[in-house]
Amino acid sequence: MNKVLRKGLGGAAALALTLSLAIPVWAADPQVTIYAGEHRGVQELLELDLYQRDGQDAFRFVERMELVTPVNRVTKDMEFQLIPAGVQTALTVNYLTDLDGDGVYELLSGEEEPVGDALSADGRLTPGGTPEALTAGAVYRITGEALLQRGAAAIERRSAPGSDTYLSQVAADSAQTDEMVYMITVSNLAGEEELCYYFRLYDQLSAVAGIRDYVDVPVTAWYAGAVDYVLSEGLLSGTSDSQFSPFATLSRGMLAQILYNLAGRPETGDSSFQDVPQDAWYYQAVTWAVEAGVLSGASETAFLPNQVCSREQTALVLRQFAKYMGADVSAQAELDGFADQRSVSPWAREAVEWAVASGLLAGTGGSSPALNPGGGLNRAEFATILRTLCQTVLPD
Repeated sequence: MNKVLRKGLGGAAALALTLSLAIPVWAADPQVTIYAGEHRGVQELLELDLYQRDGQDAFRFVERMELVTPVNRVTKDMEFQLIPAGVQTALTVNYLTDLDGDGVYELLSGEEEPVGDALSADGRLTPGGTPEALTAGAVYRITGEALLQRGAAAIERRSAPGSDTYLSQVAADSAQTDEMVYMITVSNLAGEEELCYYFRLYDQLSAVAGIRDYVDVPVTAWYAGAVDYVLSEGLLSGTSDSQFSPFATLSRGMLAQILYNLAGRPETGDSSFQDVPQDAWYYQAVTWAVEAGVLSGASETAFLPNQVCSREQTALVLRQFAKYMGADVSAQAELDGFADQRSVSPWAREAVEWAVASGLLAGTGGSSPALNPGGGLNRAEFATILRTLCQTVLPD
């Protein structure tokens, strides 16, 4: 649940979020108790395009807003229960759609209230209705099935010319209720304070993290698919509960750990590197990588786990790893098309040629591509490399 303070933005609702739901039963405000069943709260960055009615009674784009808020994952068999304690409590449901699939949600607003469904005093969801005071102490129930039906209707109306909520400025593509964010707003009719509960509906709750778990991975980012793949396969994880850090550089320790996981975490011996203590999270991974000949130390006593792994170093390590896993590493590609091909170190050239031929490395720079062999890779770039490695290079 999030506390929302309404501010004047030409009739729009400015969202200032300060409170999140962490348990199924929420009773932080004496005016309401809410139960939503099994759920999983995920911190998300929501981008919203606000639309308001104009003088011709059509919805027009007003502004783009961003908010970071818990968006709960709830199963479709949920039953949302509301028990008002006060006599001035009202509830509305809004449907945040993404008609064109660009990752930005459409939020429709009237003069004072969002355009959606209002819960009547007798427990019915009324399309476009005026919020009514609910009966204190009564139990109001809204099922996931009812919300799915209302969400599908909202998509249909916003996509249909001539409807009262048609969005003529949005090219409707393939919007689905599974992509919708539902926003239940509980308000006190005597004042301006509101409480909003954001959630998505799922067939079942997955224990595996996905890109929606991380506020810094937009679903429209070029690396989103690759990040989602490596997360679902357990090859990479976030750097915190809400951050993936796609632009953080890849270090030697990270690379060792990722490949160690991919190899099935085999048993290892002991490490003699002074900069790899036994309590380090990458200790076993580094030990295995050196034993397997996938990575080598900088010296007999130093591994340099925090050093950035360059693109040509990564190519060499991946080739050695692919060979370790039984893959054919004979593919070679000419590097003459890259402006900086002479910058590739002699010891790495064969590996870089293999990486280019295998689709793991590609040049940057448009008409005059460069390999940037000495530059580092970030986690987003390595996620795309890792997906290609798993899907097309390594044996099944």
